Amino acid sequence: AGIPIIEDFEDTTFAVIFTDAGSLAWSRWTTTAHTGTYSLRSGAITNNQTSDWIMDVPQGATEVSFWYWTSSENSGAGFEGDRLLVLADATQVLRAQGTTAWTKLTVDVTGVETITFRYIKDNSTAVGSDAVAIDDITITGRAPVRADTEGSELTSGITSSATSFSVTTTSG
Repeated sequence: AGIPIIEDFEDTTFAVIFTDAGSLAWSRWTTTAHTGTYSLRSGAITNNQTSDWIMDVPQGATEVSFWYWTSSENSGAGFEGDRLLVLADATQVLRAQGTTAWTKLTVDVTGVETITFRYIKDNSTAVGSDAVAIDDITITGRAPVRADTEGSELTSGITSSATSFSVTTTSG
């Protein structure tokens, strides 16, 4: 599928490639959603655990926007609290915690391979729903670049397992 890509979590077939990591996987839920009936919520983890949902950024993508919601322990004097972290590769682009209404964030993902949505709990206390959620991911960018191949041809055959190939210029 080409860009733009939209994932609203309304069905179980996701429009993005993702990996679960951490103590418990994220899952669809109906308690709150930005639009529609479903959003994606962090795993029901306990103290000192994390729940990660890692989305592959499609080739050619330049921007990812999404809506997030938090209902968790806020930070305080001497403690981190429970929080949503969003990482573009290894760079933190969002930290949200406490009670956050549905809020939109747009991230420049030029050259980024993954976006990690991480719910992380500190060593004590659960507040609110003790969860975070995301909804309505939109990925935009340019279509993959294709070069004009007029005046060139493959030097030799290519197989499905090839990791490189040679091209010969025939004119121009």
